[in-house]
Amino acid sequence: MKTLTVIITGASTGIGRAIAALFLEQGHNVVINAAHENNLITAFNELGLHHQLAMVAGDISNISTGKLLVETAVARFGAVDVLVNNAGIFEAKPFLEVDEAYLDRFLNINLKGTFFTTQAAIT
Repeated sequence: MKTLTVIITGASTGIGRAIAALFLEQGHNVVINAAHENNLITAFNELGLHHQLAMVAGDISNISTGKLLVETAVARFGAVDVLVNNAGIFEAKPFLEVDEAYLDRFLNINLKGTFFTTQAAIT
């Protein structure tokens, strides 16, 4: 089986971290991302297999973070084969309590981040 290079956003905890562990266990190269650098460093150290693992801290709503993820994957492992757009936020709150700041943050991470990271991966 071909060794794949996988980028995973939102990979410091939960589902993203579990996806990273699974790909690493299968022998693939993985680039993990999270907005909070301390959490990302913890995940990086706990996942181990540093010869197959790279990390890029940064807010995925910034276009530059998606580009840096792709650049890191290509520089370190030679390609990008899989992109897992796992980063996202959600706060359960009544519709009428959603304010502009939260909606902007929600759309920037969940939509803009996914869009521009995917765009970077396929160019």
